[in-house]
Amino acid sequence: MVIVVNITIKSSYADQKISLIKISGKVEISADSKTWTVVKNTQKINNRTWLKTGKDGSVVLVLPDKTQTKSLEILLYF
Repeated sequence: MVIVVNITIKSSYADQKISLIKISGKVEISADSKTWTVVKNTQKINNRTWLKTGKDGSVVLVLPDKTQTKSLEILLYF
């Protein structure tokens, strides 16, 4: 099962990056939802980036307003 979520952040944060921390299992990012890159280390991604986790994957996201959220088996578009 894959859940698709589009998270909209305040326009004042639109040009700021989102931090990916506490990466576990398979986590991938994509700019176009066609070509995927595996995330192995903590990093920052741009707004309008796709994020996908496998069945064993999870990641904690830190949004520009410092809100933290944990994602499990998802497909997100920021």
